[in-house]
Amino acid sequence: MDKALSGIGALVFKDGLVFSGVRKNTTHGSGRRALPGGHCELQDETFAHVTTRECDEEMGIVVKVREFRGGWDFFSTLRIVSEDGQHRYSTTYTVADYVSGGEWLDDRTLKGRELDKFEKWELTTLDELFELALADGPQMWIPVDRIKLLRKELGA
Repeated sequence: MDKALSGIGALVFKDGLVFSGVRKNTTHGSGRRALPGGHCELQDETFAHVTTRECDEEMGIVVKVREFRGGWDFFSTLRIVSEDGQHRYSTTYTVADYVSGGEWLDDRTLKGRELDKFEKWELTTLDELFELALADGPQMWIPVDRIKLLRKELGA
């Protein structure tokens, strides 16, 4: 393994539903269900900043990041490895609430802004999200087990 990278995955809620999308033909994760998020960049000073920046870049929406246990991070994993096996991602998961924005295709579908990565973002219940993520098999990107374990804290 060449290097480890740090990123954010965001559970973004709107009216009790959560956003997710299917990654397009990118360097990693193609065809897998994923949450909004991305790499931490040098100008990012907090997990909340990464979350708000990524939601704007990928979805065109404004979000409010929730605070848990005195911080922005909900939990972290090391589960994502690039397809070439050269990168392991330390992913910190945050939770945010939709505030405004986005180009809505219908009441549960938001058009993606980075069309080379995600065509659209869909709103589902957590249970629907778990089913969609588990369909990706052992290579799933969404940490269903951790989200289920911490579900009460989400209030969902």
